[in-house]
Amino acid sequence: MNLVIRMGKNIRPEISSRVEDIVQAVYKEFGSIAELFMPIVVRMDSRECEEFQATKSPGVYVYIYEDGSCLKVGKSHLNASKRALEHCRDNTSSDDGAIQMKNLRESDKAYMLVFALQQPKSLHWVLALEYYLEKNQMLQIPSKRNGYRPSLLGIFSPFFTLKRVLNDPLRGAERLWSY
Repeated sequence: MNLVIRMGKNIRPEISSRVEDIVQAVYKEFGSIAELFMPIVVRMDSRECEEFQATKSPGVYVYIYEDGSCLKVGKSHLNASKRALEHCRDNTSSDDGAIQMKNLRESDKAYMLVFALQQPKSLHWVLALEYYLEKNQMLQIPSKRNGYRPSLLGIFSPFFTLKRVLNDPLRGAERLWSY
């Protein structure tokens, strides 16, 4: 295993260690597939660097706070850092409101780890890596699109959704995947 991580400016040692743990877990799970990605870590207040420019590719991003906690995981098929910064723009927040991502955009306590895809023909691995990281990191702001949410769907919703799909096949797929 050839563990190479590109580090931006002003990365604290404890964050370097946490990033190494995450990257090693990815290598352990994915084996040689992990080499399709270049792990790059950038401190949020130090984005004017060559490393940040390298994150403008398809990939998976992980927000990490100074205490080592993982805040948010996501992906982009075009530009991972742009998508990651949209959470700051839109102020994605934890359910209790304690973590507000608008406060992280220029923070010296927040870091962005991006697994930048190196081979565009392997784009399908972005989805697998995002799923793995979402399920194996204790996220402070988990994705709201994952899993069954009975409070929104109701107990018989799958039956009614399937009935709508069968009755309206041209628009059924759109309705099936929307909540």
